[in-house]
Amino acid sequence: MSLRLATAVSVSVLALSAGAVLSQGTPQGAAELTATFQTYFGSTPGVVNVVPEGAGYAVTLDATPLFAMIPAEAGAKVSMTAHRLLVTDNGDGTWTVVQDQPIDFALSIPGMIEMRVAADELLCEGIFDTALKVFAENVCSIANLVVDQTVTDPMGQTSETNSRSATIDFESTARANPAGGVDQTLAYSGTAITQDMTMPLAPGEPPLPVRLALEAYSADGEITGYRAEVVLDALAWFVANPNPDAMMSARGQMRDILSGGLPIWEMIDFGILGNGMTVETPIGPVTADELEITVALAGAVENGLLRESIGVSGLKLPEGVLPPFLEPLLPVDALIDFALEGYDAVGAARVLLGLFDLAPGSRPGPEFEGQLLTALLPSGSVDIVFGAGLLGNRTYEIEWEGRISAGPMAMPTGTGRVTMAGFDDTMGLVDSLPQEVKDQALPVVGMARGIAQVQADGSLLWEIDATKPGTFKVNGMDLMGMQ
Repeated sequence: MSLRLATAVSVSVLALSAGAVLSQGTPQGAAELTATFQTYFGSTPGVVNVVPEGAGYAVTLDATPLFAMIPAEAGAKVSMTAHRLLVTDNGDGTWTVVQDQPIDFALSIPGMIEMRVAADELLCEGIFDTALKVFAENVCSIANLVVDQTVTDPMGQTSETNSRSATIDFESTARANPAGGVDQTLAYSGTAITQDMTMPLAPGEPPLPVRLALEAYSADGEITGYRAEVVLDALAWFVANPNPDAMMSARGQMRDILSGGLPIWEMIDFGILGNGMTVETPIGPVTADELEITVALAGAVENGLLRESIGVSGLKLPEGVLPPFLEPLLPVDALIDFALEGYDAVGAARVLLGLFDLAPGSRPGPEFEGQLLTALLPSGSVDIVFGAGLLGNRTYEIEWEGRISAGPMAMPTGTGRVTMAGFDDTMGLVDSLPQEVKDQALPVVGMARGIAQVQADGSLLWEIDATKPGTFKVNGMDLMGMQ
């Protein structure tokens, strides 16, 4: 959420001003707090406004003066509700931060994009810790969120997306990480989510309408080793160097900020569970009882990791999409889990940071791509890991897992394991297929059955061994040698 991010960055600058501002709101404290905020949001008049209010300060952050500076010839119009925060120094290195207001953001660039983000209410209350430079605790809720967007491509065709959420709730906590940075836990939930999309499939084709709806969703995540000070320092650098010439002159400072702040975060783990999914298409509704997505992403660390899994249960396709004889074979539960491992993200990051040292206007030499690839893949390959995967319905269940090592200068090698329960019952369904379909399926199915190992529970097993380049063994039989 970009508006939520703006709020978080806004209150984060309190970390650098807690000692300067008195526990009771005073004009002097307001002036000092204003100067601190201007370090991160600039000194354009009207953007930052801080006034004493009771024991704290009313902070207003208004981007309108900045939007007014956009040249008329650019043809862009931007507007955004001013963010209003009530901040109170608790006297122990923490601040209470409260925000309660509607939000409205609009962007218009004719012929390119029209966008609006609005909500009836954004209500947040949290405790910001000046030592951690993030919220130690934070609770937010958004009511009736609307996101509308129309994008026009260079061919003049438009795509529209209209999203609605009845409620979105967010909670977070943070604690210091002994190795540096902070560890954050995050939790989201939402109700009555819809997204209507209209987009052309091909130039000149009529737009295709699709609606995605979820009855509810929940999401949980954790960020470990997050270096909030790097984000603040980078933001201050942009404010201090507002034009390309200034950025070019001070590029070494940005290099040092990023280099000294690596890995910026150690690991991000996030999982989303959606209930009651419906995708309305021109051929009918696609529904699922649950949709689950998990993502893990390491920061700029030596042992890189990118993992994603997508699972669906209770899947149903529109009636009539498949021939009746294929419907019993359609899986209703599915899970795909894969990851990239064995790459050096910090090594690649340091090579990229070396671009800051290039002379103005110069480009990296022809050796740069090789240096970057060597740093990213010091062993010459990357591991593609397939976690526990699944396809199944009431008749059968197919599961798999495996690992492949591949690189630009080496043949892929790896191992895998596939099991299937319900093979005989599935063969009964195959036997009822039309003869022309059965004639194509039976040779493949028969070969698979012929090389399978029968396990104690009656399921079939295929052990895959491709560790030697140029071979592909299944249960000891080299299929490459059969060609």
